[in-house]
Amino acid sequence: MSRKELWQAGQLPPVLVINRPSDEPVTRGILAALKEPPSSAMSLPLVVEDFIVGALAVIARGDDRFTEDHARLYTTLKEPFFVALSNTFKHEEVVKLKDTDPGPIDLTVKKDEPDVTPKDAEHDRYRR
Repeated sequence: MSRKELWQAGQLPPVLVINRPSDEPVTRGILAALKEPPSSAMSLPLVVEDFIVGALAVIARGDDRFTEDHARLYTTLKEPFFVALSNTFKHEEVVKLKDTDPGPIDLTVKKDEPDVTPKDAEHDRYRR
């Protein structure tokens, strides 16, 4: 079953380990684009609400470089990377909001505006 089929079936493993890139066209293509020799690869998909928002990938030159222990340890990085990614998105949002800040709002009462402060005894009892 291909990675796409696993993803569509909801069976994508938490870490993808590709120890033989010659058997896996996507990894083979990425390695070629990076001008890397045949290398083993591990990829940690970062999934939010059924969408892959990123991935953390590492490579090691040669075949059969990663073990199940490597994959298990690699999964422990998922939460810290989610936190870092979330913090990055929040920072970008704050910067964007800062750039659209309309500036200070003037709340002073103008002389030509009527005074709407209650003056009767009914309202005076609440001011104490």
